[in-house]
Amino acid sequence: LIDEWLTNSLDGHISPALLVRRVRARRADGTAFLAELSATETSTDGIERLVISVRDVSEQEASRLRMRRHEALLEEIPDPIHVLDNAGCIVYWNRGATQLFGFDAAEAIGKTASDLLGIIVPEHETDNVHASDYATAQRWLGELQAIAKDGTCLRIERRRTRLFENGESIGDVIIDLDLVARSRFH
Repeated sequence: LIDEWLTNSLDGHISPALLVRRVRARRADGTAFLAELSATETSTDGIERLVISVRDVSEQEASRLRMRRHEALLEEIPDPIHVLDNAGCIVYWNRGATQLFGFDAAEAIGKTASDLLGIIVPEHETDNVHASDYATAQRWLGELQAIAKDGTCLRIERRRTRLFENGESIGDVIIDLDLVARSRFH
């Protein structure tokens, strides 16, 4: 299979400087793993050579699959969810957020949630998303006002959970609930 790939790639006059392919391979102990094969053509002293390197990408692929599963799960949750990076920019925006705020993911990703949604802090709140201790709080719950894409002012309950990796903050997961719509059902 690998020989066939190389032969077809090189004999087919498709001689790029680098050919890459992922394949299932076996270690010396017989265990299977996902490998990335890289084939590079080089020429030294007029002699053409093919250098092939093998890299284990099993963990990278497993991580990518876990991420896709998590995104699929978040997409199915009807509540508005968005994820912020450490700078406060939106890196994930689900369908629930689109339904509540009117912005699709392409419009939201890369923007700060505060700028996109025109967050208005209620005057009576002292422990809210814009308070000085927000930076150190691992979890926060409170009411805010936001502006939807169509200009509608929304009263939302925001739940924010800070994400950590190796003890460092890497962003936030935000769940916003429309309190006006919620009160109609209760």
